[in-house]
Amino acid sequence: MDTTYQLLARGAGSTQVVASGTCAAGWNLVPFHSSMLPLQINQGTNELFLDVQNEGSFAAGNILMVPDLKVNGITSDVDGELIRVQYKPKNKTTAQAIARGRTLYITGGSPKDRLMVTTKRPKKTKWIDHGARICGIISDSGFMAVKVEGTLDRLQCTGVVRQVMTKRGDLGQDSRTMLFDVRFDGNDKAVIKTVGAPVTRTNNLGQPVSVMISGNIRGNILVGRAFYTNDFNGVLSTNGTMPEYIVNNSQRGVNVLAAMQGNIGSSSARRWIAAKYVKRTVSTWRMRTNTGGDIVNYAYYLTGAANTKKGYSLLAMTARMIADTSSNQVNTAVVCGHDPALQRPWLVTNWVSQPVVYTIGNVKGSELLQGTFRLAKPPKKVKSKLDKAKYIIGNP
Repeated sequence: MDTTYQLLARGAGSTQVVASGTCAAGWNLVPFHSSMLPLQINQGTNELFLDVQNEGSFAAGNILMVPDLKVNGITSDVDGELIRVQYKPKNKTTAQAIARGRTLYITGGSPKDRLMVTTKRPKKTKWIDHGARICGIISDSGFMAVKVEGTLDRLQCTGVVRQVMTKRGDLGQDSRTMLFDVRFDGNDKAVIKTVGAPVTRTNNLGQPVSVMISGNIRGNILVGRAFYTNDFNGVLSTNGTMPEYIVNNSQRGVNVLAAMQGNIGSSSARRWIAAKYVKRTVSTWRMRTNTGGDIVNYAYYLTGAANTKKGYSLLAMTARMIADTSSNQVNTAVVCGHDPALQRPWLVTNWVSQPVVYTIGNVKGSELLQGTFRLAKPPKKVKSKLDKAKYIIGNP
């Protein structure tokens, strides 16, 4: 049964309805235009609230309007730090990059393009967060490399991407969305990495102190192609239920999925990667600051093998803790060699009845190992002080 809703924005004592309509059971997308927000550029933060019929009102986040980034130029961030965007296309005659707020749109590019976002502070000023927040990079082609100093919320590319890296920031969002935060075609060589790093700041006493800024993989990732319903193109949508599906047999492999001095996943929501295989996934821990080292509530939906002779969809999985906060261990999952015809494997609730053809190599959750492992045969090696994982091995 459809339910009516209103999305309201409040700012400076003014409240405006920015979207309204009906929503169906399940996940829905609610589009609206930024010009409808009461507070525009340099006017402050808009608070969003969602009113749902018979359900009440819910906080829906905040939006701050910012000036467009300058491509191949420098833009002042809201905290005073300077953001530099460098776009290096292979074909300068056809490639074009424009910015809308903190989202970059690339047309006419190629898989050999490079995009880099760096930050610096003006002279005689203090660092605030040592990074920018890029809300999206949307391209009709691909990239040789995308590197961001700070957080990258979304990466959507119709083309091969070789490397994605953030430093002192996250990849993807810590939310419950079922959309892919990161989506691109692969060539079985993709490297996806976030890197945490210590920085020096000045405390209230004027003394330098070392602060750790972690780099976490938060997002849903598809290395492959998607198709859509309800007039959805990966960025905008009409109202309707969740419209994103995986194109059959389009998944490609990942060489490395790593959070260096950061975590993979989220303690508050289930997240996942869908790919042909992942050779190595690792979350490293910085003991001095107790930062990172966890894979939590993150699922690996893999259709093929990195090594078909040995039959491994995932060669090595390493973390301090591989954890699952759900009561039945469904949030953290490793599924090796499921049917590529499953267009939305994250909706499968019973993996016992789903056949698989591959397995995992080495698993190391040094302090804790939880989650569900759906495998055709036992892992090569499992090492953990506390193994509470559930293993579903063999086929019905």
